[in-house]
Amino acid sequence: MKSLKKLACTIGLIISCSILFGNPITWSVSYKNLNKNVIEIAFNASIEYGWTIYALEQNIDAISKTEITYYPNKNIYLKNPLKDMGYSTKYDSGFEGYVNYFKDNAIF
Repeated sequence: MKSLKKLACTIGLIISCSILFGNPITWSVSYKNLNKNVIEIAFNASIEYGWTIYALEQNIDAISKTEITYYPNKNIYLKNPLKDMGYSTKYDSGFEGYVNYFKDNAIF
């Protein structure tokens, strides 16, 4: 019975946080055929006002960088590593260093 109450409290907390914070990042994917065998894929993040996400490259190890996971496929392979473009850099006193981040939108 105790574990059932704990589970109910945990689920309630998750739902409350989801309602309170919503989902501040909306993702979409687009692609462009570069030639017969090569396509360029872009992961687009639309970021709500007041929110940011971190860029792929950081100078501080403690920062949770944005990650996109690829699942192996025998018909598709990655020609180049994932890149991001157009991030901003600012000093963050909490991390005591410079962080790379996006606001408004990001493309990977």
